[in-house]
Amino acid sequence: MELKQGIIENIGTLTFFLMLLFSFFLLTIKTRNKLPNRLFGLFLLLIAFDISAFFLGSYYEEKIPLNSLKIAISLLQMPLFYFYVLSICYSDFKIQKKQLPHGLLFIVFWCSLWLYHDSTNLLLIYGICAEIQWFFYIILIFKVLNNHTKVYRENYSRPLPKIQRWLKRLAVIMVIAHSFITARWISLFFNIESNMRYSDFIISVNSLIITAWVLLSALYEPQLFSGIKSYQKPLKSLKLENIRSNQTKTHYSQIANNLKSFMELEKPHLDFELTLEKLAKLTKVSEKELSLTINHHLNQHFFDFINQYRINEAKSILSNPKMEKKTILEILYAVGFNSKSSFYSAFKKVTGQTPLDYRRGQLRQK
Repeated sequence: MELKQGIIENIGTLTFFLMLLFSFFLLTIKTRNKLPNRLFGLFLLLIAFDISAFFLGSYYEEKIPLNSLKIAISLLQMPLFYFYVLSICYSDFKIQKKQLPHGLLFIVFWCSLWLYHDSTNLLLIYGICAEIQWFFYIILIFKVLNNHTKVYRENYSRPLPKIQRWLKRLAVIMVIAHSFITARWISLFFNIESNMRYSDFIISVNSLIITAWVLLSALYEPQLFSGIKSYQKPLKSLKLENIRSNQTKTHYSQIANNLKSFMELEKPHLDFELTLEKLAKLTKVSEKELSLTINHHLNQHFFDFINQYRINEAKSILSNPKMEKKTILEILYAVGFNSKSSFYSAFKKVTGQTPLDYRRGQLRQK
């Protein structure tokens, strides 16, 4: 038992210092992504404070105000992570006074635990409230990420940013890891000491693995992306009655025909940074009308609509014997893609073949 406790303390200490170091880096680094970095840095700092109980638990128990703070401060972790997700997804997100109520639960329990630290019932109420709060915020986070995905595909021709996919993976990992924390609270309530030790060991190992994964992710993918604007909503949330009448159907059919002609003649899809906003300015159609035309009249996401023209352009080059010396990399950049992986996945989705297989088949026929 002492050996297991020693391992838990050692893992907790290592995780604590890794998180502390990374938090300091995020809080002090000078980049254009100051707000997301600071929010994530504070989030990791709070978790580090929480983890420090693995090797400083007895010290905290002697200092009632500090122990009360350590317990209650976990109620700030999920609000901070929620703000971090918002700051990543929405480029115009700012911390404002209206966000202050998110810290109310922390203040209430910090004061209560300080005054009534011997109350078992208060700790039970805290545990229940902490669990409810955690699941409330994780649901909000998944809603924000799903909403961002929908809006992004309706407005941008680029693939979904890596950081967005990373955030979804992190959220799923957090759900799995939190299940062990929930198990620990249940063991604490029923006073099952063996389960608590087992849970502590798993929690400490999970914390170290997740911390290492976050650090490696930061090293391999240091860049963050430009988010959408917070006022942008998925088209599903708009009222679409105005496109159902025959008159408006004719209107959107005309826009669709003009748009297709424009795409064929002007080839705006060759711009890998093409957005709905840019295309609306080029075609002199309002963003809303253009979005409704593509997403509802043509029943495609903006992302898929643009990529079909890029793929057709690529097919034309790949099947041309005179272009045989052009490499796949040169072709994908020429037709508007900016990454090999997104080009290959889009091409295979449309043709069922890799670009190289398609080229060989077409050239063989000629």
